[in-house]
Amino acid sequence: MSEDPRLRRLGLVQALGALALLGLCAGVLGRTCTAAETVYLSRDGEAAWIQAALPVRRGAWAVDPGRSPSATFETTLTLDRPPADATLEIAAWSRVRVELNGVALGELDGVELAGETRRIALGGRLREGRNRIRVEVRHLRGPPLLRARITGIDPAVATGPGWLTRFPRRGPANALGADDTRMPGAFLSLPGPAAGLAARGLWIGAAFLLGAGAWLVRAKLPGPPAGRGAALALVALAIVWSALFVRVQLRVPLWAGPDAVKHIEVVRWIAREGSLPRADEAWSAYHPPLFYALAALPQTLLTPVQDGFADRALLRLLPALATLGNVLLAALLAARFLGDASRGARLAAAFAAAAPANLLLATYVSNESLHGLLSNAAITAAVLAILAGRPTTGRVAAVALLVGLAALAKATSLLLVPVLAFFVGFSAWLADGRGPARALGAAALLAGVALLLCGGWLLHNHALYGQWL
Repeated sequence: MSEDPRLRRLGLVQALGALALLGLCAGVLGRTCTAAETVYLSRDGEAAWIQAALPVRRGAWAVDPGRSPSATFETTLTLDRPPADATLEIAAWSRVRVELNGVALGELDGVELAGETRRIALGGRLREGRNRIRVEVRHLRGPPLLRARITGIDPAVATGPGWLTRFPRRGPANALGADDTRMPGAFLSLPGPAAGLAARGLWIGAAFLLGAGAWLVRAKLPGPPAGRGAALALVALAIVWSALFVRVQLRVPLWAGPDAVKHIEVVRWIAREGSLPRADEAWSAYHPPLFYALAALPQTLLTPVQDGFADRALLRLLPALATLGNVLLAALLAARFLGDASRGARLAAAFAAAAPANLLLATYVSNESLHGLLSNAAITAAVLAILAGRPTTGRVAAVALLVGLAALAKATSLLLVPVLAFFVGFSAWLADGRGPARALGAAALLAGVALLLCGGWLLHNHALYGQWL
């Protein structure tokens, strides 16, 4: 029995598609690693890279370079006698102005270093007694960073936690080591996974054993009529998630969750001002607006007391519903492959509902929940269109609509446009068998509708900031 040439062609294209995806991922990683915004830091002897003790608002440089983040770093050294030969070695991201005892060093007055190390002779400039060094650093594309060392004195002076930093409208504070993986201070007060497991391990184990026992017993009993089992599973899921939702509002503060405060800031701005903030007016304002606009709607209509139960519930309502939608999508795909009445479909929904990532996304304010729902819905719609045998115009347009909405929730969803256009287009070619015209038409329709839907946001960015994303 000869192999169907269409299946052979499908296998080849699947392999080519996998290679294309790997190439796309490698390209994105390479672009990130070589971007001007990506800073590579290394320690130079005793001198460490330091930063101000405050986060900065991303994107201010894009609106007005004159308002880009700046910070001042200071230290004082006391000398018994001035050294005959001393050298300042300094590197910064990125523009610096250095003062010694209140006098600007002409060689380092407004100089752009971009990580480069400069060496300046200090012989004759240091004096007996106290010497105050002040370095102002301004970085157009990220937090101001400094590394400096003075050699020729004993002991040598190098940047580290002993340096003071001053930020606009803030008092002095000790500098921090440059580290973009540091957890916010508020998170450090929360119990970690090990502590949580130790406190509730007994209850977790009992729930696991109860669920496993119920599953084994249920497997030996006759199943409910077709369709009723799925309905009962969805009802049970809704009850459990509703109870979880109420408990979260009572126990979990609004600020808990990665960047939750920053996302809430944008939601409250839209509810208060009725417009989108600029990139320098709210930290997360560089994200597309769909999530924030939808989350602000109940806040605008009901105006709850800030940080009350209703306020927390309304802010978290969209993430909870969006994540529940992800669970239902998992059940839908499982039912499509395994059958509507299969236990496997219900088990897929149970696993998705209990997945830690979904539980986390359902409990804090973030655009990730809506972005995940719409992206997963687009992928699911594409899979169903391909399984239908011949993607119709309506099915392709539905995929494009979901991809466009996902991009309006988070710009990374734009990566789905070429991927889904390729596979849906090839599916149309394979089903038609009359050449690539139908495939190109389906791919063009998907990409065109998706980009048209989010095109207003892209044009808004280009007009305001001079860049598309």
